[in-house]
Amino acid sequence: MNSPQPATTRFALFLRGINVGGVKVPMAQLREVLTQMGGASVRSWLASGNVALDWPGDAPGLQRAAEAVLGERFGYRARVLVRRVDELAAIIAACPWAPDDGFHRYVVLFDDADDAARALAGLASPSGSAGDPGRDGPVVPAGALLAGERVQLHGDLIYWRCPKGRTTDSAFGKQQNRGPAVRRPTVRNLQTLQRMVG
Repeated sequence: MNSPQPATTRFALFLRGINVGGVKVPMAQLREVLTQMGGASVRSWLASGNVALDWPGDAPGLQRAAEAVLGERFGYRARVLVRRVDELAAIIAACPWAPDDGFHRYVVLFDDADDAARALAGLASPSGSAGDPGRDGPVVPAGALLAGERVQLHGDLIYWRCPKGRTTDSAFGKQQNRGPAVRRPTVRNLQTLQRMVG
C-alpha cells in the first residue's frame, strides 16, 4: 500500500544578487537544483531569480535548504527570501497605488520589519510630505523623492512607485544598493509578482 504524499505549500523564492557581479545562475540549472532538492512544479521568471515551487515544509526550512544547495552548486553565499504564494497575492492586492502608465510599482522585500524601517530612516523627517505615511512608518520628505515618486512602509516590505526610466536616479533606489550585499533588500516589479501568483 502506498504511503500518502506529504501536503505541500506553494512558495515564491527571490534570490538576491544573481546574474550580476559575476554570480551566474542559469535558470534551467536553478530549476533543476530546486527540483532535486525536493521542490515540485518549479517555475522561474526572468533571469533575476524569481521562482515558485511546491514544498512539503515551512518557509524557514525552505530558505535554509535553498541557500545551502544553491551555495554548494553555484559557489556563492546564497541569500533567498521566501514568501507563501497566497501571502504574495495579499501583498499585491494591498499595493496602495493603481496602475499608471508613467510609473513602475515595486515591492521592496526585506528580512524583517526593522530592516525595512531602517531603509526609510535616512530619508524620513518630521517635515516630510511627499511620501505616504503607511500604517507602520514615516512620511518621506518631498526633497528626497522624484516628482510623483512614493514610498510606503508595510511591515517587512516597502511599496515603491517610481517614474519610469528613473529607477536608478531615485535617492531611494540608490539607497537600496548601499551597505553589505547580504543585507540589501530584494526589489521586484509588481507585474513580475502578478505573473508568479497567476
